[in-house]
Amino acid sequence: MKKFLIGLFISGNVLAAALPNQIPTTDFAFALDRQFSPAQAFKQLLGTRTLRAHTTGYGTWDFALTGGANGTANLGLKLPAGAILRYVFFDVITAVAPAGTRISFGLLSATDIKGATAAGSWTGRVAATQTGAVANFLKATTSSTQIFATLSGSTATAGKIRVFADYVLSE
Repeated sequence: MKKFLIGLFISGNVLAAALPNQIPTTDFAFALDRQFSPAQAFKQLLGTRTLRAHTTGYGTWDFALTGGANGTANLGLKLPAGAILRYVFFDVITAVAPAGTRISFGLLSATDIKGATAAGSWTGRVAATQTGAVANFLKATTSSTQIFATLSGSTATAGKIRVFADYVLSE
């Protein structure tokens, strides 16, 4: 009887240990950013959808690439249809000159991300309108919606600004 109970106890522990180690699904939803194998992703099932829920992209306005003439310039940051823009900030890598140049950033209109502001005030990291408040979220309406810069006032002679945009996908 004693051997029977010990055997039952051991087999029960083996069975209990085997259940959490089932072969996980290979479904894309459980592959964390495609960085983990399904076996590794299985251990992280809770929260994987949260990790996959948002994306951060970046684009750059660079005088050396686009010139400084007044007008609009795409930044190479295209958002998919249904993307809801939540947070945006700017990293000023090279100050825009001259100080009289005005620059704004937009998605659906020329100033819905950052209104036209004199270049002299663009230093370090600069906040945009989208700081996480739901009232300021923007939604990309087509698959070709891009963030763009608009220059006005004095013609820019220097400058480089990187734009970081955090968005979630909806329908």
